[in-house]
Amino acid sequence: LNSNEPPKDSEDVFIRSVVLDAEASLADLDAEISKIEGRRKQLEEERASLSNYIARHRAILSPIRYIPPELLGQIFSLTLPSIAEGWDREYMADSPWVLSHTCSRWRAISLSLPQLW
Repeated sequence: LNSNEPPKDSEDVFIRSVVLDAEASLADLDAEISKIEGRRKQLEEERASLSNYIARHRAILSPIRYIPPELLGQIFSLTLPSIAEGWDREYMADSPWVLSHTCSRWRAISLSLPQLW
């Protein structure tokens, strides 16, 4: 490796053997890396699924779910500013739709409040 002279026959055989062994080791490492990358992808998919599972279940425990419908109805009513406050009628007409399209619970509450409509 330290000269530009061609290797002797015995060195040539040895170097070729070393290169073949190194290439085999390289192929083994590539195969191992491929397996690890496949496993990593599988673990990332499992992690994403578990993270989604946690988020869905945390949402069930959301504090908003514990607010009684009557109180939510009062809150919804407070979201509608009066015309005297300078809000245009178009905004006021859209507001109940936004509330009623949030979730089925909010829809039921919104529809039960004639003052929103």
